[in-house]
Amino acid sequence: MRVIEEINSEELDDLKNYYPPREADINFKKIANDAVQKFLKEIPLWQEVHVHYGKTSPNALGTHIGETESRPIIVISPKNCLKALKIYRSRGIDLETIISTTIWHELGHSFYEYCAIYNLDVPEDEEKAAENIAWSIYYRGTVPINVKKLLKQIQKEENEIQ
Repeated sequence: MRVIEEINSEELDDLKNYYPPREADINFKKIANDAVQKFLKEIPLWQEVHVHYGKTSPNALGTHIGETESRPIIVISPKNCLKALKIYRSRGIDLETIISTTIWHELGHSFYEYCAIYNLDVPEDEEKAAENIAWSIYYRGTVPINVKKLLKQIQKEENEIQ
């Protein structure tokens, strides 16, 4: 399984104008790669996940775009993640947690889109369900039981196709 990363250097350079160098230089790539690998251990649907670093909507930490079936593409905003760090640091939440849970949340959306390809029953509130995946991995180290059941259904469907 590969994580392909692309950094918008202008976005990362901008960080040094707004944040102390120590925070701006944190290894986003390593944190993101570790988060993707942990997710793929739980939900091994893809051989590749693309993680890009750049601008998202003003308040979004990340977003997922296109190609859900073959390879999810996740965009993480380092600038917005560091803004969130300023807010949540006092609550004991560090940058690694912010980046990891953002990646897991966005991959959760990709997972539910993948489920829809097989017409599986997915939660009506996908936003809440994706958030549930992220925090379940964070607190319990694994995805929720309903997600494991959906994964088994997908694997069964794919085995029948082959």
